[in-house]
Amino acid sequence: MSIAVHWSFGTFWGSMRSDPVPRIFYADLWPFLLLLACAAVKRPSLQPVVMFLSGCAMLVHTVSALMGGAMFFMAFFLLWRDRGLWRHAGLSLLNLLSFAVPVVIYLKVFLADTPAPPAEYTGLFAEVRALRYSKDWHDVWQSLADILRYYTFPVPLFPAAAVSAVVLFKKRQQLAGPVRTLLPLMPGMVLGIAGGCVLCALEMWLARHLGRQNMSQEILRGTRFLVPLSWLLLTCLLSLYWQGLAPLLRRGIVILLAVVLLSLGQGKQVVAARHALADMTGLGWLDTEEARQIKAHSLGLRDALQALRAQAGPEELVFTDGDCMAVRFAARMPMLPVHKDGNVIYYAADPDMARRWLAMQHRMAADATGYMEVWRTEQAALLLTRHVEHKALLLRYGVLLFENEDWLLLRRSPVAADADAQVTRSGYAD
Repeated sequence: MSIAVHWSFGTFWGSMRSDPVPRIFYADLWPFLLLLACAAVKRPSLQPVVMFLSGCAMLVHTVSALMGGAMFFMAFFLLWRDRGLWRHAGLSLLNLLSFAVPVVIYLKVFLADTPAPPAEYTGLFAEVRALRYSKDWHDVWQSLADILRYYTFPVPLFPAAAVSAVVLFKKRQQLAGPVRTLLPLMPGMVLGIAGGCVLCALEMWLARHLGRQNMSQEILRGTRFLVPLSWLLLTCLLSLYWQGLAPLLRRGIVILLAVVLLSLGQGKQVVAARHALADMTGLGWLDTEEARQIKAHSLGLRDALQALRAQAGPEELVFTDGDCMAVRFAARMPMLPVHKDGNVIYYAADPDMARRWLAMQHRMAADATGYMEVWRTEQAALLLTRHVEHKALLLRYGVLLFENEDWLLLRRSPVAADADAQVTRSGYAD
């Protein structure tokens, strides 16, 4: 769980890779669901419980929960054991319903009131959605093929896992009880991911032919579960020879592996933990330049947010050109819509808002100083920006309120605002 692995579609695997965002919470929850699934191999009556909890995980992270449900369902479906056809079909149907009920309730409660974009503005909102996902989903299937190829040839994680699976199934009688319980789930879980991809492809094809936006594109992020499944197969292979080692040697290897992972891991939480430990114990070798830089940048942002809170009026709107969501979620300040708000703009179904958001994004993408035009023409007088190199240019249009090595905070001067308003009224800036 602590090994951070980059994946396609702007996502990753590893519980210590980033801040505790929803996908991290689900990654931490998943091993417990897997343990319960292992218990359900011997006690089929637990299968609907696993499926129901997998459906409830929609409240944690929807994208992961949908792919996770497909994995567990297919894993259970392939466990025929000694059940008859009708009994197995009944249990499979119960599993499917157990998963579907919390998923449908979630969709009903949270998405029922989501307005559809007006039909006459289909092209406009399609452009909003395309721009929002242009970075991570510019070529969906090619991106997936590239990452699968990467972990096959340059980094042979998948071939190693495949070889481990072959060896394990040949020697399954020699496996310890827990591993022997886990192994039968593996083929079904891999097929569940493949089946999820097929359903996504069908939905995307159908949406395209109906002239609608697809709903399943983000579910493909769940393909990252191939990474922990590969780690599990490699670990199971190790367990095949584990019992032959002396108990003291086994304990030593576990401690050594833990030390190596915590010493070399590049996940944000691991780096932060090493820095904190170095700070507490004085063991400087635990610290890294990366950790010191992260801390310095974080403190710089904290100071900038404190200055923003001190300088801003009640509920005053802020513009930040770099998707600095800390303005909204840490400083608790209202913020002019940024690139990540493309989803909000899409589902708000307001054509005027969509046009403004698109115009802002195009202006900022046009050149390095495009954000200045947005600041000068939009209603947010406060600007928080990382472009400290543009200080001299920015001072032409506003007053400097705060600065440090990473951030500038400025308030637009009334003269600049009036001039730009005049330009807008004359029709030269839209």
